[in-house]
Amino acid sequence: MFSGKHVIVALFAGGVGSRMRRADKIPKQFIKVNGKEILAYTLDCFEQNPHIDEIYLATHPDWIHATEDLVEQYGYTKVKTVTEGGASAQESAYRALVAAEAAGVDTGETIALISDGVRPVIPDALIERCLAGVVEHGNSITSIPAFETVAITTPDGKMVADVPDRNLMYVLQAPQCFNLDTALALHRQSIERGEMGTFIDHAHMARTYGHDLHLVAGIRGNIKLTVKNDIQQFEYLVSKHPNGNYRNEIE
Repeated sequence: MFSGKHVIVALFAGGVGSRMRRADKIPKQFIKVNGKEILAYTLDCFEQNPHIDEIYLATHPDWIHATEDLVEQYGYTKVKTVTEGGASAQESAYRALVAAEAAGVDTGETIALISDGVRPVIPDALIERCLAGVVEHGNSITSIPAFETVAITTPDGKMVADVPDRNLMYVLQAPQCFNLDTALALHRQSIERGEMGTFIDHAHMARTYGHDLHLVAGIRGNIKLTVKNDIQQFEYLVSKHPNGNYRNEIE
């Protein structure tokens, strides 16, 4: 519990990892680093955190049994449901949230941390900041300042149309956290409007629908493993922290 709230994680891991361009076609969440799947490293972040009560996981339909086997292999007791992901990250996240609702979770008294299955460097201190942000503000969006210049391009992506003030630019990461009833309502609004699958992330969806969003400080090392170089960086990080507590040591 956190300030009297029930806390769940809605983890979406339904992608196929097309940007990895692997010949074996293994989804990136099942790629092994030092003999352990990336999804398992990600689950560790939440399974081992004392504030997290339950995890609801949406995965690729062809990999449900593999995911269930992984949960059993590593003894993840907080994973309550493994459900089939959707056609987009947004739909997969929604299905994980719906699984929590279907399990009888009190949507009005529950905080939902929504995160990627391939984001395995989430420190305990960040989770605590996210939870505190939801309690105080109703939501919390993990973010870091933009360290490089951001350009707005012309529609064809070939020319710079504008260069905004970098001091106002932030990179949004995950977890992105809301009260569960709010998160479900946002998705259902997108379904009613025919906009399911059109949003980059929950911050994009919530802001589009008029919500004020509260930023919480993330860390630059909280990377989403997307391309091969990301995997190499993560392999190096794990190798430099043989005690397995790399998440909290880089905070």
